[in-house]
Amino acid sequence: MTQTGSNGRSEQVETTPRTIVAVLAHPDDETFIIGGTLALYASRGHHVHVIYGPFGPEPDGRPTPQRLSELEAAANTLGITANTFLSAPDRSESPAQAGALGEGTLPHLTNAIRAELRGLRPDVVITFDATGATGNLNHILTGAATLQAVGSMTGVTAPRLYAAVFGRRQLAAGLRIGRLTRRKNLDDVRDALRIAQESQRPTTTIDVRGVLAQRLEAARCYTTALREGAWWMRRWELLSPRLRRHLAPREVYARLIPPVSDSEDMENGLFGEG
Repeated sequence: MTQTGSNGRSEQVETTPRTIVAVLAHPDDETFIIGGTLALYASRGHHVHVIYGPFGPEPDGRPTPQRLSELEAAANTLGITANTFLSAPDRSESPAQAGALGEGTLPHLTNAIRAELRGLRPDVVITFDATGATGNLNHILTGAATLQAVGSMTGVTAPRLYAAVFGRRQLAAGLRIGRLTRRKNLDDVRDALRIAQESQRPTTTIDVRGVLAQRLEAARCYTTALREGAWWMRRWELLSPRLRRHLAPREVYARLIPPVSDSEDMENGLFGEG
């Protein structure tokens, strides 16, 4: 189906309901990192499911009741169909307590993610690349396990796999915001810019300008993350839709499976839209 996008141009839009599964580390990743994309595809009638790693503080690796409540509100705002939480390898000690890269964690996560994906049969899977988008070790571990899980799925049911990456334009905007606020310590922002340079080459952009109000509403649900996070993260996540339309109108991805050839053009959607 062809429709007019938020940029005023005609674009091909997949209207047959499909399933998108995001495999992430923590509640709030679905909003802060890929919230616009999930809201956009949910608004088009696609099924959006999120799988979270076992990195919470509870004994089984689940998040706190407060964070679960925030997630429920954010997920409803974005239109997420369902959430799944993976269990820690040892239910008496979560990876967050034992160390995210503890022995046996990667094989356990890979097997658990593969089992969930086989049951859900997604058309598209979204996760992190080797930088974890932000450098967070739990993000990196989740991305590595998801890559192994999807890479072992063959046949007609094998999904497309994308990694969320922060575009350099977006992170450069974050640095400008830091300078404008005259903060002296910009090391965290500079680290983010370094990560952007090390990330996978972007292959896919999603125009999310039409759902930025939803994304902002979902971000506001995470009061604890915004209170405890870095100062620049709070400013960035609470930008008005009007400002974000100029600074970050698109969310950026690298397609990992199937691999991208040098002759392919930049995609404008998760289903191979050109």
